[in-house]
Amino acid sequence: MLICDWLLRNSADGFDVTDTLRALHPRLQTILVSGFPSHDLKARAESGGIFAFFEKPCDIRVLAEAVAQASGVPRR
Repeated sequence: MLICDWLLRNSADGFDVTDTLRALHPRLQTILVSGFPSHDLKARAESGGIFAFFEKPCDIRVLAEAVAQASGVPRR
């Protein structure tokens, strides 16, 4: 599982990191977060196979639930 910000230093972004890691781990689940959400970014996340997309700041309980769902671990 990867939890990654969309906007990173240099020229890479969270999608680039996801693509690189998926080449090694095809079943990788990614949760992407951004403080600069847009309709286009959300659409790209959906079409790019991102498991979940959150706008910062996000509710930690909702993020924890997404982590549990992405990992297949049932919540108590």
